[in-house]
Amino acid sequence: MKPRLVDDWRHWWRWNSTKVILALGALPTIWFELPPEWKAEIPSSWMRVGAIVLMVVGVLSRMTLQKPPKDKGDGK
Repeated sequence: MKPRLVDDWRHWWRWNSTKVILALGALPTIWFELPPEWKAEIPSSWMRVGAIVLMVVGVLSRMTLQKPPKDKGDGK
């Protein structure tokens, strides 16, 4: 089975699922960069719950139909 790009791959940055996956990937970096005082104020379970919520939202957004991008007349 050969991997193939989806037809509208040029619009990857407009997909809700891509935005959620990028946010999920940024969570560990954001957590790492927070000052220790802030980390002490945030319950550790919030990170786990936040990651699970983003994962579910990402899957759901990938399964739902999004409106196609409006043509801006650029011919692409």
